[in-house]
Amino acid sequence: MIVGVAVVEIFVHESQSLKAKRGVVRSIAARLRNRFNLSVSEVGGQGTWQRAVLGISMTGSEEVPLRRALEKAVEFVEGTHLAQVLQSEIEIIRLPTGAPMCRLHDRALVRANQLGMERIAVSISHEREFAVAIAFGIRTQGGEFVFPIDMEARMDDREKQLMDRMRALRDLDADVRAVEAETEARSVEADTSGGGGEPA
Repeated sequence: MIVGVAVVEIFVHESQSLKAKRGVVRSIAARLRNRFNLSVSEVGGQGTWQRAVLGISMTGSEEVPLRRALEKAVEFVEGTHLAQVLQSEIEIIRLPTGAPMCRLHDRALVRANQLGMERIAVSISHEREFAVAIAFGIRTQGGEFVFPIDMEARMDDREKQLMDRMRALRDLDADVRAVEAETEARSVEADTSGGGGEPA
């Protein structure tokens, strides 16, 4: 099985609200589904009035027809005249086993590496009108960060002080645990080497 994915960034010039933009996005998505055999959803820009990122996916058995179909889908979005296509990217993924997969890019890839995720497991189910996908990251090692990548830049001085205190407390807790483990090990060693004879 071959999976084709197109990421299309659009700009809705006439939109003055989130509701208006969502209406345009829904209209474009419905027209795409009616014209092509594909799945489409808004995958970015949900909080902006005029910008949206559409994720379009198709499956097939041959790479060239699949790429051409996605290119036509992107051209179709532009041809609706409902929004301007700012940029688009098409990627073709060949799956020899037929199993679904998730490939990360840019900030998502950096974030996954920070969290110690080696791969993303995906389960997909679909009906005629909709599809559902569940994805979860599989961690093979402890990650260093639990906050967004740019969390440090977002924090004010007071929040940074609190974070420093939290790190200091975690370090202190780790030191205490290490001392306790060492003390217990010495105690066990002393018990075993002290001769177990009963007093006279």
